[in-house]
Amino acid sequence: MSTRKNRILCSLFFFSIFFAKMTISALPICSTDYDSKTIISVIMQLEIENQNNGGDIVKDIFTKFYCSYWFSSDLMAAPLRYLAFTQYIPDDARDIRAYFPAVPTPPPNC
Repeated sequence: MSTRKNRILCSLFFFSIFFAKMTISALPICSTDYDSKTIISVIMQLEIENQNNGGDIVKDIFTKFYCSYWFSSDLMAAPLRYLAFTQYIPDDARDIRAYFPAVPTPPPNC
């Protein structure tokens, strides 16, 4: 399957989910067959789905695993130890390079 067909298929899938949710949320308003308990239960279910509990699952996994691994002291200790014994000279200080403009300035008009 080509990339374009995959994009269209995925976008139609997610649009159908969005459309179904919007239909479910608007159906109790438009229909007179439902009682107030059904309307309240539908609204409460939609609120529970959209409620944020202070953090996302992906964020929690990232902060628990990756941040604790990458920012641990053991990982950062090795480069600092080797930097202490080497002399660090920046690239600009190694060679003396004169400044040559890319476009020469034209002579002034007299």
